[in-house]
Amino acid sequence: MGRKQTIDRDALLDAADRVMQREGTAGLTIDRIAAEAGVSKGGVLYAFATKDAVIDAMFERGIALYETRACLARERLAGTPGERARVHIDATKGETLADAARAMALLAGMGRAENSRHQMHAVYRRIFGDLPATSQNERAARVAMFAAEGMFMLRGFGLLDIPDATWTDMFEDIEALVNQDDAA
Repeated sequence: MGRKQTIDRDALLDAADRVMQREGTAGLTIDRIAAEAGVSKGGVLYAFATKDAVIDAMFERGIALYETRACLARERLAGTPGERARVHIDATKGETLADAARAMALLAGMGRAENSRHQMHAVYRRIFGDLPATSQNERAARVAMFAAEGMFMLRGFGLLDIPDATWTDMFEDIEALVNQDDAA
Protein backbone atom coordinates (compact mmCIF):
# COMPACT_ATOMS: atom_id res chain seq x y z
CA MET A 1 0.00 0.00 0.00
CA GLY A 2 1.49 3.32 -1.08
CA ARG A 3 1.46 6.51 0.90
CA LYS A 4 -1.20 9.11 0.24
CA GLN A 5 0.06 11.68 -2.22
CA THR A 6 -0.05 15.26 -1.01
CA ILE A 7 -0.28 18.13 -3.42
CA ASP A 8 1.07 21.47 -2.25
CA ARG A 9 -1.44 23.99 -3.63
CA ASP A 10 0.86 26.91 -2.81
CA ALA A 11 3.72 25.30 -4.75
CA LEU A 12 1.36 24.83 -7.70
CA LEU A 13 0.27 28.46 -7.47
CA ASP A 14 3.93 29.52 -7.35
CA ALA A 15 4.54 27.46 -10.50
CA ALA A 16 1.46 28.98 -12.16
CA ASP A 17 2.75 32.42 -11.24
CA ARG A 18 6.12 31.72 -12.88
CA VAL A 19 4.43 30.41 -16.04
CA MET A 20 2.14 33.42 -16.18
CA GLN A 21 5.02 35.85 -15.71
CA ARG A 22 6.85 34.26 -18.64
CA GLU A 23 3.96 33.47 -20.97
CA GLY A 24 0.99 35.56 -19.87
CA THR A 25 -2.42 34.30 -18.90
CA ALA A 26 -3.02 32.84 -22.37
CA GLY A 27 0.08 30.66 -21.93
CA LEU A 28 -1.05 29.43 -18.54
CA THR A 29 -2.11 25.82 -19.06
CA ILE A 30 -2.50 22.86 -16.75
CA ASP A 31 0.28 21.10 -18.68
CA ARG A 32 2.68 24.03 -18.26
CA ILE A 33 1.87 24.38 -14.58
CA ALA A 34 2.53 20.64 -14.10
CA ALA A 35 5.85 20.84 -15.96
CA GLU A 36 6.91 23.93 -14.00
CA ALA A 37 5.97 22.34 -10.67
CA GLY A 38 7.52 18.98 -11.56
CA VAL A 39 4.27 17.09 -10.99
CA SER A 40 1.87 15.21 -13.22
CA LYS A 41 -1.03 16.89 -14.98
CA GLY A 42 -3.27 14.72 -12.79
CA GLY A 43 -1.60 16.19 -9.71
CA VAL A 44 -2.51 19.70 -10.82
CA LEU A 45 -6.05 18.61 -11.70
CA TYR A 46 -6.39 16.97 -8.28
CA ALA A 47 -5.74 20.36 -6.66
CA PHE A 48 -7.45 22.54 -9.27
CA ALA A 49 -10.10 21.08 -11.54
CA THR A 50 -9.67 23.72 -14.28
CA LYS A 51 -7.47 26.56 -15.44
CA ASP A 52 -10.17 28.94 -14.21
CA ALA A 53 -9.87 27.38 -10.75
CA VAL A 54 -6.12 28.09 -10.82
CA ILE A 55 -6.75 31.70 -11.86
CA ASP A 56 -9.39 32.10 -9.14
CA ALA A 57 -6.95 30.77 -6.55
CA MET A 58 -4.25 33.13 -7.82
CA PHE A 59 -6.69 36.04 -7.46
CA GLU A 60 -7.59 34.91 -3.95
CA ARG A 61 -3.93 34.75 -2.99
CA GLY A 62 -3.22 38.21 -4.41
CA ILE A 63 -6.23 39.66 -2.63
CA ALA A 64 -5.13 38.03 0.62
CA LEU A 65 -1.68 39.64 0.27
CA TYR A 66 -3.26 43.06 -0.22
CA GLU A 67 -5.64 42.45 2.70
CA THR A 68 -2.72 41.51 4.97
CA ARG A 69 -0.92 44.76 4.13
CA ALA A 70 -4.18 46.69 4.57
CA CYS A 71 -4.83 45.06 7.95
CA LEU A 72 -1.38 46.03 9.19
CA ALA A 73 -1.89 49.57 7.90
CA ARG A 74 -5.34 49.70 9.54
CA GLU A 75 -3.80 48.81 12.91
CA ARG A 76 -1.13 51.52 12.51
CA LEU A 77 -3.47 54.18 11.17
CA ALA A 78 -6.57 53.56 13.29
CA GLY A 79 -8.35 56.77 14.18
CA THR A 80 -6.33 59.04 11.89
CA PRO A 81 -8.17 61.49 9.63
CA GLY A 82 -8.74 59.94 6.21
CA GLU A 83 -8.04 56.49 7.65
CA ARG A 84 -9.68 54.56 4.82
CA ALA A 85 -7.70 56.40 2.16
CA ARG A 86 -4.49 56.16 4.16
CA VAL A 87 -4.90 52.41 4.56
CA HIS A 88 -5.40 51.83 0.82
CA ILE A 89 -2.53 54.13 -0.11
CA ASP A 90 -0.21 52.49 2.40
CA ALA A 91 -1.14 48.98 1.27
CA THR A 92 -0.75 49.93 -2.39
CA LYS A 93 2.58 51.65 -1.76
CA GLY A 94 3.82 48.34 -0.35
CA GLU A 95 3.13 46.48 -3.60
CA THR A 96 6.30 45.39 -5.36
CA LEU A 97 6.81 45.57 -9.10
CA ALA A 98 6.37 41.77 -9.21
CA ASP A 99 3.09 42.07 -7.25
CA ALA A 100 1.84 44.68 -9.71
CA ALA A 101 2.88 42.69 -12.79
CA ARG A 102 1.19 39.56 -11.40
CA ALA A 103 -2.00 41.46 -10.64
CA MET A 104 -2.10 43.06 -14.07
CA ALA A 105 -1.52 39.73 -15.83
CA LEU A 106 -4.42 38.29 -13.87
CA LEU A 107 -6.60 41.30 -14.62
CA ALA A 108 -5.77 41.05 -18.32
CA GLY A 109 -6.84 37.41 -18.35
CA MET A 110 -9.84 37.97 -16.13
CA GLY A 111 -12.30 37.89 -19.00
CA ARG A 112 -12.34 34.12 -19.06
CA ALA A 113 -12.85 33.54 -15.33
CA GLU A 114 -16.30 34.73 -14.22
CA ASN A 115 -15.56 34.19 -10.53
CA SER A 116 -12.42 36.33 -10.74
CA ARG A 117 -14.44 39.25 -12.09
CA HIS A 118 -16.85 38.89 -9.20
CA GLN A 119 -13.96 38.73 -6.74
CA MET A 120 -12.36 41.89 -8.11
CA HIS A 121 -15.69 43.69 -8.23
CA ALA A 122 -16.19 42.89 -4.54
CA VAL A 123 -12.67 44.01 -3.66
CA TYR A 124 -12.96 47.31 -5.50
CA ARG A 125 -16.43 47.90 -4.10
CA ARG A 126 -15.06 47.36 -0.60
CA ILE A 127 -12.11 49.69 -1.20
CA PHE A 128 -13.74 52.46 -3.24
CA GLY A 129 -17.49 52.10 -2.77
CA ASP A 130 -19.41 54.79 -0.92
CA LEU A 131 -16.45 57.08 -0.35
CA PRO A 132 -17.55 60.16 1.58
CA ALA A 133 -16.97 63.52 -0.05
CA THR A 134 -18.56 66.02 2.31
CA SER A 135 -15.37 67.95 3.02
CA GLN A 136 -12.41 69.13 0.98
CA ASN A 137 -10.18 66.67 2.84
CA GLU A 138 -12.47 63.74 2.01
CA ARG A 139 -12.51 64.80 -1.63
CA ALA A 140 -8.71 65.01 -1.69
CA ALA A 141 -8.46 61.61 0.02
CA ARG A 142 -10.74 60.08 -2.63
CA VAL A 143 -8.55 61.50 -5.40
CA ALA A 144 -5.45 60.21 -3.61
CA MET A 145 -6.88 56.68 -3.48
CA PHE A 146 -7.57 56.69 -7.21
CA ALA A 147 -4.12 58.16 -7.90
CA ALA A 148 -2.50 55.32 -5.94
CA GLU A 149 -4.53 52.74 -7.84
CA GLY A 150 -3.71 54.39 -11.16
CA MET A 151 0.02 54.31 -10.41
CA PHE A 152 -0.25 50.67 -9.40
CA MET A 153 -1.93 49.80 -12.69
CA LEU A 154 0.38 51.89 -14.87
CA ARG A 155 3.42 50.28 -13.28
CA GLY A 156 1.92 46.79 -13.28
CA PHE A 157 0.87 46.87 -16.93
CA GLY A 158 4.35 48.12 -17.79
CA LEU A 159 2.88 51.25 -19.37
CA LEU A 160 5.08 53.51 -17.29
CA ASP A 161 8.50 52.66 -15.89
CA ILE A 162 8.48 53.93 -12.34
CA PRO A 163 11.77 53.32 -10.51
CA ASP A 164 11.45 52.53 -6.81
CA ALA A 165 12.77 55.94 -5.72
CA THR A 166 10.23 57.71 -7.94
CA TRP A 167 7.49 55.37 -6.68
CA THR A 168 8.30 56.40 -3.12
CA ASP A 169 8.41 60.12 -4.01
CA MET A 170 5.09 59.94 -5.84
CA PHE A 171 3.45 58.15 -2.94
CA GLU A 172 4.69 60.90 -0.62
CA ASP A 173 2.86 63.36 -2.91
CA ILE A 174 -0.27 61.19 -2.84
CA GLU A 175 -0.10 60.92 0.94
CA ALA A 176 0.21 64.71 1.15
CA LEU A 177 -3.24 64.99 -0.44
CA VAL A 178 -4.71 63.06 2.49
CA ASN A 179 -2.77 65.18 4.97
CA GLN A 180 -4.41 68.41 3.81
CA ASP A 181 -6.17 70.41 6.49
CA ASP A 182 -9.79 71.27 5.75
CA ALA A 183 -9.25 74.71 7.18
CA ALA A 184 -6.57 75.50 4.58
